[in-house]
Amino acid sequence: VSVIIPSYKTTQYIGAAIDSVLNQTFQDFEIVVVSDGCPDSAALEELIRSYGTRVKYIWQSNRGTGVARNTAIRAAAGKYIVQLDADDLLDPKCLESQVRMMREHPEYDAVYCNSFNFADSPAAAAQWRGHDQKYYLELFPSEGPVSFCSILEGRTAPRVLGSILKRETLVRIGMHDEVERFAEDLDLWLRMLKADPPGQIGYNRESLGRYRLRLDNYTLDAGYSRRLLAVLDKAGRELDLTPEER
Repeated sequence: VSVIIPSYKTTQYIGAAIDSVLNQTFQDFEIVVVSDGCPDSAALEELIRSYGTRVKYIWQSNRGTGVARNTAIRAAAGKYIVQLDADDLLDPKCLESQVRMMREHPEYDAVYCNSFNFADSPAAAAQWRGHDQKYYLELFPSEGPVSFCSILEGRTAPRVLGSILKRETLVRIGMHDEVERFAEDLDLWLRMLKADPPGQIGYNRESLGRYRLRLDNYTLDAGYSRRLLAVLDKAGRELDLTPEER
């Protein structure tokens, strides 16, 4: 497994993220951290050095999360890619459980998982009222098979945190969109499902990560919905959709 961690203005959190990977019950992994032109790269690099050879580190100019994830995937040696943002945490059994899911379901190209939301301050708890101290699949249940329509209709809801993906599938579908700087995860899931041959996505109901709710989460940005709509517009233009999907 290659655990990839893009970082931008998250130096204060990333040590805890790395430690959560090092604390896994499944130990056949590598960690790839990509600094996406962090303004505080000097502090980040000092922290990364403290981990010695346990962390592979790459710096790139600021080009967005999708590019940073792709940079990490290209540098990764693992059969599987596990995604972790620098301000989130993996539970100790995350890799063990997710690798087991992939081994038990070789037809899956990716598996996302349940996780637990936690606010990192009283102000964030107030801002995220209704989401704090909740499980992801409690808020966004997943029922039935994952498909293009099930995602758009809200019957399934893939999430980055703790998701495991076959590296060969990521390469086959062109990895992450390097133009769309936000919502690149939604774009990836939809393209995977509509690839030739179509990819298959499963989900793990076990809670395997902790998602940090912050006051500056980009999903709170007023323009986030427009970015999601831009992904759907792109899907309408570029993917071979059925009448139902369209």
